[in-house]
Amino acid sequence: MRLVVLCLALTPALAAARPKSVMMEFRNVPSSPRAMAKVLTTEKPGAFRNKVLDALESKLREKGEPLEDPDAIDAMTAVMFEKLLEDMAAATDVWVWEANDSPRGDLLIRQTVKLYPGQNSSGFTKAVTVSPKGKRIDRGYLNTPCTVEVSVAKGPADWHAETEKNGKWVAALHPVKQSEGVARVAVSLFSPGKGEPPAPRHERPVWLAFFKQEAAGAPWELLFFEPAVAKEQRLQETNLLPGDGKAKLTDAQKQLVLELRMQDVRFINPERKTLTKDELKWVSLEGLSGSPLDAKRVAWLDPYRLSEVPMVRAVAVLRTAQLGGAVGVAEVAKAVETVKAVAVQAEALALLGKLLDASTEEVAETDKALLEKDGATEARVLEDFARVKKGNKLVFYKRGGAGWAVLKPAM
Repeated sequence: MRLVVLCLALTPALAAARPKSVMMEFRNVPSSPRAMAKVLTTEKPGAFRNKVLDALESKLREKGEPLEDPDAIDAMTAVMFEKLLEDMAAATDVWVWEANDSPRGDLLIRQTVKLYPGQNSSGFTKAVTVSPKGKRIDRGYLNTPCTVEVSVAKGPADWHAETEKNGKWVAALHPVKQSEGVARVAVSLFSPGKGEPPAPRHERPVWLAFFKQEAAGAPWELLFFEPAVAKEQRLQETNLLPGDGKAKLTDAQKQLVLELRMQDVRFINPERKTLTKDELKWVSLEGLSGSPLDAKRVAWLDPYRLSEVPMVRAVAVLRTAQLGGAVGVAEVAKAVETVKAVAVQAEALALLGKLLDASTEEVAETDKALLEKDGATEARVLEDFARVKKGNKLVFYKRGGAGWAVLKPAM
């Protein structure tokens, strides 16, 4: 009896002695963006705040409504560039200039950077002046005021030309999402890389922050922004993820990485037929630290299969099939018809052939007669698509209101 009483008496003391970080694991993460934002203003760095960050990022990215106020987006963009350029200029050893595999900070001396058009007002401009103090920068620029002016490109072609023809840095704002007066803002930077001609290279980390407004119509104020901490870009794909490379990513964090990879895909020049070595990696969804996907998580690609961006949609379909997921013949054919990149077209055509090979659909005699005319043989049909052999050549067809016509790849 005395032993039981002693144990009961010691229990509160043992709980009190337990490390605070362990106790935090059992706290409930708020469910609303507004409540999560309140936690971020009061909670110190640690396991619980990281959980809240993951939850807020996921909720806004997946469930948030697009913010369609250019003036508000302009104000947020201005703050984002102030913060990220200040971080690049800080007296740390994170940033290096003109390197191949490290976070690059030489944007500070590039004078101008153009934003991908569409979300900001066309007249948006922001000049930021900082004095670089980093430990790994060019000594000639140490403590020298550098001004970078951010403006909006005239159009997508102008934006792509800045990097591919003019050898300049560019930037892209991800779709701004908001809910309950809390907004998610992310910025990607692209450098010219080292290719000839200059080829765009996506710089890591991707910058991600949260803003809030006290009431509808009130100004948006910065809620949360973290600097980059990793010397190696592959260890920190975004400034919200751990920078040591040892932490195991949660599913929420892996979904964020997938979103970043899809943004890479989104900003590939749709007019080019050839892809750079980096871009081939982007469309494979293999990034700096591997792939966030496996067969168990293939459903994460479903929203991207509905994207309005042809390259994003095509990559989602192709990776779904690669991971064993079911895809429709029509969406595979659409990838062929809408994406000019030869590597993506070829993969889509190969997949289309596999789907037709696996088809058990009977070919109607009238269809067979039309498809196999002029010496063609071995017609295969699946829904409104077909493939026939003409000698050593495979030809794909699509059925429309006027009957069967050759499926035309994007040119």
